[in-house]
Parts: sequence; structure tokens; C-alpha cells
Amino acid sequence: MSSHLSARPLLAPYAELDLLRTKLAAAEAQLRELRAAAAANDTDARESAMYRTLVEESGQGAALIAADGAILYANVRLAQWLGVSREDAIGLSLAECIPPAQQMIFSTMLHPGPTGRSVGELSVGRASGGGRALFFTFVALPEGAGAAFAVTAADLTERQERDQLLRTQAEMEARVAERTRALADANAANEEARIAALNLMDDAVEAQHRAERALAQLEQEMAGRRRSEESLKRSHHWLENAERIAAFGCWAIDLEKKTVWASSEAARIYGLPDRRECAYDEIVGVPLPEYRAVLDAAIANLIERGEPYRVEYRICRPCDGVVADVLGVAEYDAARRTLYGIVRDVTEEKRAAAALRTSEQNYAEIFNATGEAFIIYDAEDGAILDVNQAMLTMYGYSNKAEARRHGPASFHLAVSGEASEEIARRFEATKAGEDQVFEFISHRGDGAPFWSEISLRQAKIGGRACVLSVVRDIEQRKLAECALRASEVRIRSLFESMSEIVAIHELVLDEAGQPSDYRILDVNEAYETQLNLTKPQVVGKLASEVYPGGRSPFLETYGRVALTGERVTFEAYVEPMGRHFHISAFSPERGRFVSVATDVTAQCEAARVLQASEERFMRFMKHLPGIAYIKDAHRRLLYINERFASELGLGREQVLGRMSEEVWPGTESERIRSDDECVLAEKKPLLVIEELEGRSGRHTYQTVKFPILQGDATLLGGISLDVTELAEAEAALSLANRELATLNHMILDCAGALNLPSILERMLAYAAQISGLEGGAICLLEEGRLRRKVSRGGEPGSSGSGPCFCESLCSKCVQEVRPLIFEGRAQIAACAELEATGSSLEFLAAFPLVAREKCLGGLCVFSHNARGSSARSLKLLETATGQIALAVENALLFAETRRYAAEMDGLVRARTAELEATNQELEAFSYSISHDLRAPLRAVDGFSRMLEEKCGAALDAEGRRLLGVVRGETQHMAALIDNLLAFARLGRAAMSPRLLDMHALVGEVWAEIRATEPARVAELETGELPPALADGPLLRQVWVNLLGNAFKYTRRRVQAKIVITGERAGQETVYHIADNGVGFDMRYADQLFTVFHRLHRDEEFEGTGVGLALAQRIVRRHGGRIWAEGAVDQGATFHLALPAATATVSRQPFPLQP
Repeated sequence: MSSHLSARPLLAPYAELDLLRTKLAAAEAQLRELRAAAAANDTDARESAMYRTLVEESGQGAALIAADGAILYANVRLAQWLGVSREDAIGLSLAECIPPAQQMIFSTMLHPGPTGRSVGELSVGRASGGGRALFFTFVALPEGAGAAFAVTAADLTERQERDQLLRTQAEMEARVAERTRALADANAANEEARIAALNLMDDAVEAQHRAERALAQLEQEMAGRRRSEESLKRSHHWLENAERIAAFGCWAIDLEKKTVWASSEAARIYGLPDRRECAYDEIVGVPLPEYRAVLDAAIANLIERGEPYRVEYRICRPCDGVVADVLGVAEYDAARRTLYGIVRDVTEEKRAAAALRTSEQNYAEIFNATGEAFIIYDAEDGAILDVNQAMLTMYGYSNKAEARRHGPASFHLAVSGEASEEIARRFEATKAGEDQVFEFISHRGDGAPFWSEISLRQAKIGGRACVLSVVRDIEQRKLAECALRASEVRIRSLFESMSEIVAIHELVLDEAGQPSDYRILDVNEAYETQLNLTKPQVVGKLASEVYPGGRSPFLETYGRVALTGERVTFEAYVEPMGRHFHISAFSPERGRFVSVATDVTAQCEAARVLQASEERFMRFMKHLPGIAYIKDAHRRLLYINERFASELGLGREQVLGRMSEEVWPGTESERIRSDDECVLAEKKPLLVIEELEGRSGRHTYQTVKFPILQGDATLLGGISLDVTELAEAEAALSLANRELATLNHMILDCAGALNLPSILERMLAYAAQISGLEGGAICLLEEGRLRRKVSRGGEPGSSGSGPCFCESLCSKCVQEVRPLIFEGRAQIAACAELEATGSSLEFLAAFPLVAREKCLGGLCVFSHNARGSSARSLKLLETATGQIALAVENALLFAETRRYAAEMDGLVRARTAELEATNQELEAFSYSISHDLRAPLRAVDGFSRMLEEKCGAALDAEGRRLLGVVRGETQHMAALIDNLLAFARLGRAAMSPRLLDMHALVGEVWAEIRATEPARVAELETGELPPALADGPLLRQVWVNLLGNAFKYTRRRVQAKIVITGERAGQETVYHIADNGVGFDMRYADQLFTVFHRLHRDEEFEGTGVGLALAQRIVRRHGGRIWAEGAVDQGATFHLALPAATATVSRQPFPLQP
């Protein structure tokens, strides 16, 4: 706005004021128009609210259709029944929603005849997958109404109409309230807009006054003119805001110049560029041609007679070609030859008004066309405000005026007494906010009674409190209900008396028309008792909500029954319930089915137990590691297991039905017969050993026979286990135990013996005992040659001078490092190394003695019989050779160790003598050095002291400082020499350990250290300090060094603190000395205990670098250890660990502070 004003030449002040006045007048006229339009809308809304509420919120479906059945309008309820949205219902043909079988009925209803009214029942449904039965009423409309028929529909499929009507009334009230609130909100919004426009106009008027005052000052001074210009700009801005909010624009036409000035809003409405000024010819073509003559006549009348005009016309916007409805208002200023006016876009208002008129007409037609009686009462006095045509027909009134003469207690003819009071009471309860739905015997105009269902509900229509009544004729339904109740009583009695579980269900389909669930409609008493579920818990619920697991049992089967009518019977196990059921299902009508279930869990469990028992018995008999049989009282075989037939080589046909003596003739059968008779007579088990001839020969069996009592009869059972292999195994086990015992003794003997000759004798004896062979020999490698060390049993064929065949065979065995075994004289004779043995040997073997992958020698054994040739004997011999090798290795190692120890002992003695001599020389040297160093140091110290005493006053400050340095370094060197001597003597000093009270020792040392600097602020804190077994003077030196360091390195702290604690840790007593001093870098922790190594310069902290090394040496002599932890500027902690003392001493307190 400001840019346009600055670009346009400034008009004269008075001309601007006139223009503002014109615009304000136009704005006021526009506001009057807005108020008038809003008042008209409110009146129309109140008039149409009653019909709209009744039709849209009614529990019935309502529609307007064309002659070909196309739906022109449908309320929400009818669209829901058709299975489409309300928007999709518009334009849909009603015939598409009706099944082919009822198309003829629908066509007949489209031709109602002279009465103009037709009714009928039709099934509709498009997307739900099922049909819904509706009662349709078609009422023909007059020509020019925009539709051919007004249609109403009532749902006939609901079984409980009363609940449905109550829900409908609840929805009606909620939606009426919602519409009322929406209308109130809209009115409030309109009022706010009008108030805002008025406020803006007031601001504009105020701006005008300010502009006038500014123009008066403009004549006096230019500064006032600039303020006026700014005020004028703001006034233009406020005016533009007022135009935008009120949706109108201002314009002015200069008739002399043929120019047009238009505000931004006016230019927007006309679709012109926002240039403010344009030629008159540019806007002449904007109105449509058919409105040009009207506008020209109005302008001419305005100019000639001065009569303002108010014209509605249509324009075509040049910018986008959109056709719009506008309202123009104009006045004429004859003096200035200028037209002033406003223009407002009323396109949306006209559309809304047209839609409102159409809606009102539709609602009124549906209200009068519905088949249910509607009555609207005034909530205050009960007067009837309106009724529909169905009410006049139902009660026999000729017109609405006749119906309005009746109040709430008298519109039902011939009602008096208690009935009249009941209606009045219910009417009052409705006014109090309680919805009423009740059945009542009403009377028609001729006095005939009929059953009616009445619902009363409070509602607000057009801002007026009303009572809405819906009356339905239920005479036929009541008659059907009476008959149905009688039938239901009979069926219910039978239903509840059944012992089977009976349930009635309704199938639920998905969008594809396939079964997705089923709903439980009713159950009998047996259902509740046996399933432990009550009717309130299941009736009306989906099966997936009732039964465990969230699934509907047998849905596929039940779906087939409900959809095809097939009857089914089956047995099933319901896992969540753990029960078996015999179930029958049939369908009384499509979409529903009845299930009858009998609990057969007990029978199934008994059968299962019996079958399981039989299966266990058969598996037991099949896997029984023996033969089993059953005989009758006459000893005839009734049953045998598979092992009986397989082991004894007898088929079932050869055995069953026969006695034992027929199966095994001979003496053994007689003993079997005797045992069987004994068991049957005494009825006691019997354990016997039997020998029976089987498929693989004669076997020994251990048999247990026992009686089987079966009612009055006694059967004989028998189980026989083959113990032939067991007896043989016991004999073999006994032999193996003897051999293992011998081998165990051999291992224990080897472990404890270290004398080689004795070991070899015993090992050879054990080898002969294990193998049972006659003789043998053990040969060992000595200096690369194999020598016989021990022999046993003599060597046939050997001579005393030459090597025996055992050495030759062991030599070959050691070279090849593998056992050599010869069985039989032929093998022995074929070996070249054994030519001298003769031919009397039957067995000969040699085994290498290997220990730790080193061959030490060989073991040779022989025998004149074949006993040693068994695999077991060879395995035992091989094991024995391993133990012999280990024993030989141990003995050899022991002898070598003793020899090496003797050599080392001599070397140690010689080295010890050398070290003692060296130590004596070092000690003499150290004493000599200390004496030689101390003499000059004492001289230097003495002369420097004398110099200080005699000539100190004559020296200047630098001379005195240098003299002090000489004396200090002399004393430091003396201390260093003393520490070195102490360090050297420490290794030779004798120790006298005793139990030390650490508290007393620490207190004594601390008192001495504290006395060196009494002015320092230092705190010592001690905890539990267990006693220590140590040399007193030496351990005192350790505490002197550790506490001295802690005291020294905390010198920079304002408040020095040292904490000493101790505890027992296993076999040690550990002490901890912590301070808050300068600390140290842990990277150099290993250098702390090195002689002469210091982590701080002498200028920072004095010291010799020997104290910690001396402490470490003392601790190590006590068998302990010492270490340190710390961080720079965070203090240090030294840990001292000594062997734990076994005795305790009493703790003596000592002062910690001076």
C-alpha cells in the first residue's frame, strides 16, 4: 500500500478527505448489507433446522431418486445400509443394490399409480457381502421438484427394535446438539467479523480526524505536513485491512477524465492488476453482456436523479476467466463529477443460499415421506409444533391443524386415567433429560386400538427446546411376538433340559465373503456347567474372544455347515481345555448353525490308557533281554516274545498251545514241568537255572517263574535270561583282576625304587608273573653298546663265552624301536639272529624300553609252550615294558643327579671361600676409605668452623655464603659416608628377631623426626598396626627412612598429613605409609630403591639417595618386601610387608601431636 501511495502524486488534502469520506460511507453501507444478509441467513437456518434434523438424524434411511432409480440425495443411514459412503451413494442407481430376484418388485414400486405412493420389502447390500431387509416407502413428487420420488426405508432385520431405536434417538440428539453448536459457532464467527469490521471503521474515522488536524497544521509548517502524510498512509492501510476482512472493495470513477480508481480488494474482485488507476474502458467489459444494460441504466439514473443504486450482477474476471457474482453499491458527487462505490463478491453466499434451499426442500420432502409418525412438541407447554403425513395417516387426522390441537397426553385417542398419567409422566421425564422408549396401546380416529412403540427424546430445533416423538405401528409385530414367545418357551424348555452342550452361533464373514469368526447367540445350562462359562460371559461375544488362544475352534467345518446346510459329526480334542468331545453340527438357517457336543474325555482317556498299556507291554517284551512266555493253568503256552522264537529256533506255530514236554522232550522237560506245577500250586515266584537247547547250541538260562492271577484262573509267567556269556565273562574278569593287581604292584614298586640292579630284578620277575612265561632278560644301552643286566630261567642254546640270543634279539628290537614277536618253531628257526636257540622254543619276543621318546634298552621273554602268544599277554607285556623303562630312567636320573650334586657341592665350597676372601678385602678397603675420607673431612669442617668463628665478621655476605656451602657439603659428605658404611655392614650384621610393638616404635620415631622441625604443621594418623617379629634396631631404621621421607616431601603443604595403617593379609603383615606430599611419577618407581638415585634435586629436597635402598635391604633380610605407589603432586604411599607374627602385644598409646 505504501509503495503505491509514494509512487502516486499526492492529492490535495481536501480531495483526500472527501475520498476517505466516500470510502467510509461505502464501508458502512457494506456493513449494513452484511448485517442484513446474516439476519436473513439466521432466519432461514432456524426455519430449515427442524426438517434437516429430523431427516438426517432419523433412524430411518431417506433419499431422493430420479425416475430411472438414480439416487440424487441419501442420508447417512441409507448409505450405510447400501454398503457405500454417502458421497459414493450420490449418482448410484438403487437398482444396482437390489438382487435380481427382486428387480420386478423394484420396477413396480417406481410406478406407484394414481395414489402416488408405493411400499414394499427389498433386500439391499452392495459391499457387505450379505443382504439387509428394508421396508421401502416411495412417494411421488410433483414436477419441478428436482426429483421423482422421496424414499424412506426402515430396517426389518434387527431383532431388537427397541435397542435400535434407542441408539437412533441417541445419535439424533448428539447430532442435533452438534449441528446447533456448529451453527452457534458460525454465528459467533460472523458476529466477530462484523465487530472487527466496525472496529476497523472506527479506527478509520479516527484516522480521518487525525488527518484533518494534520492538514490544518500543514498550512503552518512542513513538519506537520509530513506527519499528516504518515497518518494518511496509515489510514489507507487500515482501510485496506477493513476491506480485506469485510471482503469488499472501494472504487471511484472520474467522469471527466474517464479514469477509474480501485482499491486492492476491488481490483482482486474484478480480476484486474493492482494498479489503483486505470482507464474506464478497461472495466466496461468485465460484467457479462446480459448485465451491462442493467448497470448502465442504474448509473444513468444515479447521475441524472442522484439516486444511489444497489445491483447484483455477474462478471468474468480477465485474469483467470472465472465467472463470479458481485454486489455493487454506488453514490454520485455532482460537484466533482465523480462516482463513488463499493463492490462485494457474493458468489459463495449465493451458492450457499441455493444449497440451503435445496437441502430444506429435500429434508421437508423426506420428513413427510417417511413411514414412521414424527411429532414435534414444544418442551415448555407441550403444544404440537409439527407432524408429518405418516402421523396424520396413523391417527386418522385430516390435516396438521387438527393434530396441533392435541397435547402430549391426548394425541392418543380415547386415552384417559392411568394411561394418560403415564404419558404425562414420561413427557415430563423426557423434558428432564431422560430418553423414553415404551410400548403403548393407542387408538385410531375411529377408536380402534393398536399397539404402538413410542420414543420420546429432548432436542433443540432452531434454538428452541422441543420434545421429538417417533411413533411406530407394531400391531403385527406384537401378534408375531406372542406366537414366537409361546414357541420359544417350548423350545427353551427342551434346550435347557438337554445334558449335551448345546450352543447357537451366527457366522461372521470377511470382506471376501469367507468365514472369519462366529458369534455365540445362546447356550444351554449344560454349556455353563460343563465348560464353566456363564451366559453373560459368552452370549453376544465372538468365539475368538471367548475360547483360549484367541482362535475360533473348528471354524472351517462350522463355516461349511452354516453356508451349505451340511450336517457333520466328528470327534475332536480341544487342547487348551484338555478334553475330548463328540460334536454334531447343523444349520437351521443360512448363516447360522447349532453345535451339540458331548464330553467323551473319560472314554477317550480310558481307551488311550489301555492302548498305551498294551504298547508298553509289547515294547517291554520286544526289548526284554531274554525270553518271555505265558502259560495257562494246564501249562500250555499262550504267549511268547520275539526273542523266544529267535534264540530257541522255534516258530510261534510250533509252540503256542503246546506244553513244555512237547516242545523240549527228555529229562529237562520233566524238571520244567515240576517247576511249573510248583508255581501254580503255591502261587509264589520261583528262581531256577535251566539249560535249554537253542539255535546256536546249548545255553544256560536264569529263569524266574511267577503266578499271574486273573480272576478265578491262575496263569504262569516266565522270564529267562541267557547267562552263558556272563559266566564266561566272570571267569575272564577274575583273571584280568589278578593281572591288573600284579601290574599295579609293579607300578608302585617302580615308583619307590631307585637302585638300578634291584629294580631290574624285580621288573623281570613281574614281567614273568604277568605273562606266565618261563624266562627272559633285560638289556640296557651303555656307551652305545647293549649289555645284559639281568636274566631269568636260563637261555637254551647259549654259551657262556658268546652273546646270548636275548642280546641279539634285543639289539635288533632297539635298532628298529618296535616289538619283535615270534610264535612257533618255524618262525623262530627262520630268524638269522636266533639260529643258536635250538628248536625247543614255542614263543619268543623282544620289546624296546622307551621312556620320554628315548630307547634305553630291551626286554626279551621266551617260553617252551604257546601260552605267551595270546593278545592279552602281549598287551600286558607291552604295558610292563613301559613301566620298566620309566623305572630304569628314574634310577639312571637319580644316579646322575647324585653325581652332579657332589660336583656342585665342591664348586660351591670353592666359590664360597673366594667370596669370603673378597668380602674381607672389601670390608678392609671400606674401613680404610672411610678413615682416609673422614680425616680430611674433619679437618675441612674444623678449619671452616674456626674460620667462621674468628673471621666471620670480617667476611662479606658472599664470603659467608660460600663458607656455609663448604660446611654444608662437608657435613653432607660425612652423612653419605656413614650411610655407605651402614649399607656395607648390613649384610654382616647379626639379627635378633623379637616381637615388636609397632605402635610404640612408630611413635618413638615420629617424636624424633618431629623435633627436627617443631614449627611445622604436620599431622600423623595411625590405624590398627599389628605387631611384627623383627630385629628392633634394623626395623627402626626402616621406619626412620620411611617416616623421614614422608615428613620431608610434605614440606610444601600448608597442612601436611601422614596416615599409617596395617592389616594381616594371609601369611604377611602389611603396613601402609601414605602422605599428601609432592609424590612421584610411577614410570620411575623401579628406581626408588636404587643406591644414589634420587627423583628430586638437592635444591628441592636434601638427601643422599641411600635411605630407601638401605630400607629395602633390611626388609629383604627379614623375608619381606617393600614397594611404592604415587602420582605427581598427589602424594605417595609406601607398602611394607613382613612375615606375620604369631603372638600379640598390648598397644601403648603415644602422642601424635607435639
